[in-house]
Amino acid sequence: MLTRLILILAGALLAPYLLATPAPPIPTGIIIIVADDLGIGDVGVYGARHVRTPHLDRLAAAGVRLTDFHVPAAQCTPARAALLTGKYPERIGMERVLFPDSPHGLPTEITTLPELLRERGYQTHAVGKWHLGDRPAALPTRHGFDTYWGIPYSHDMEPIVILDDATVVMTDPPVPDFTRLWTDRAKAVLDDIPVDEKFFLYLAHTAPHVPLGASPEFEGKSAFGDYGDTVEEFDAAIGELLAHLETLSRTENTLVIFLSDNGPFQPWGQPDPHVGGFALPFRGAKASAREGGLRVPFLARWPSHLPAGEVRDGLAMAMDLWPTIERWTRPEDAAAPTEHLDGKDIAALLEGDAPDEARGPVAFFHYGRLESVREGPWLLTFERRRDWDLPFAFRQFPEEASDRFGPGDERLPPLLSNLERDPSTVIDYYSEFPEIRQRMETIGEQFREDLGDRGRD
Repeated sequence: MLTRLILILAGALLAPYLLATPAPPIPTGIIIIVADDLGIGDVGVYGARHVRTPHLDRLAAAGVRLTDFHVPAAQCTPARAALLTGKYPERIGMERVLFPDSPHGLPTEITTLPELLRERGYQTHAVGKWHLGDRPAALPTRHGFDTYWGIPYSHDMEPIVILDDATVVMTDPPVPDFTRLWTDRAKAVLDDIPVDEKFFLYLAHTAPHVPLGASPEFEGKSAFGDYGDTVEEFDAAIGELLAHLETLSRTENTLVIFLSDNGPFQPWGQPDPHVGGFALPFRGAKASAREGGLRVPFLARWPSHLPAGEVRDGLAMAMDLWPTIERWTRPEDAAAPTEHLDGKDIAALLEGDAPDEARGPVAFFHYGRLESVREGPWLLTFERRRDWDLPFAFRQFPEEASDRFGPGDERLPPLLSNLERDPSTVIDYYSEFPEIRQRMETIGEQFREDLGDRGRD
């Protein structure tokens, strides 16, 4: 009787611990790989048939693929700012593309993802394209990275230099060498990390941004010209890096995330084997207010924690990575940061606990102009100038573009789309659903009040 009583009491005392949900594992490694101007239709698992991406396809098969992942603006600087800060670019003055002569960069008072991770004991390393300011105060090592080796802006800007932290170590490297340079450096970084050290590697490739260029090993090997060659070499480089991670026995508890900073570069709104790829079935491309510029591929693999081969359709944004990784790396005894974030924790979406979890409204901008707002399947694109649907054509060939598409300053009316019924945004529901239109307009006003709006001109 006494023995039974002791067992009952012991069970009562231990029950809360036995029934408690175990704390999620903390990744010992985090790698974020960013493609430059890769369309969602340029990856095999998203439907690509013009290029081969076997390594990205295997990454998807081993992890989670999102079908509704977006950047808040379809250009390099704002997309990267959102990813590394968890905030809308307009909130931190990073809404415009920066150039070598830009007087400012990423504000130093903003807590970046590498700063957060360094405080939590991670080594932090950046390799490749930065594009958040090239002044000394704006470089990666001033924003939480222990080391940086890469190009400070796009390689269609002059001068083309490679920096080691803040020191120029290479000038005018050939474009076909870029993918190899970033891959070799990333592997060297991994080699130097002790096995008992946590690490964060931010690997921002320059491919397939123009000017294009593949190494001799890949030149002429694809079915889609220079662009296809560049993408297939880029895919092979990702496979090489992941294989190297395996040789170091660091795969199992390393979180690998892959995404593109925006859609493909299409000056005339069409894929071109010498310029840019596909965003099908979506309309638009880089720098446009359309889905093709804003919706990008997203893959996440973490063998010890995330399911394999899963596809999630929930809406997610680039700034969601900051709070999600913060949650996954937070020590058990630590409180969540109190800093204001625009991003939302999407751990449940990726883990599968809430695969269809509804996200609140989001906004999409272009150079500080509020272009559209999204809630659930509904997307309201505001009145805009025609030239912002095909900005590069109108900017580079204004007379020819006007002849083909109409005057650049002509106003296009607002467009209400339902992305579940019509992902290509051809059908206009603006008049058919006045209550939804009014709610979306109210959401737009709320974003304008919060983040500002530079207007339609």
